[in-house]
Amino acid sequence: MKTALRQIYEAAVQATSPEEAQAGLKKWISWASHSPLDPFEHLVKTLSSH
Repeated sequence: MKTALRQIYEAAVQATSPEEAQAGLKKWISWASHSPLDPFEHLVKTLSSH
């Protein structure tokens, strides 16, 4: 999951529009929201609230 988030961040930096970057982050949030790991649950909640 950590590697996937890093890849999403790198793609967002190279994105041509904010919508493109946001779409990738929303996919990762959806995927990570099913994690049983507390740190990822906390991160998903934090990212979702912003």
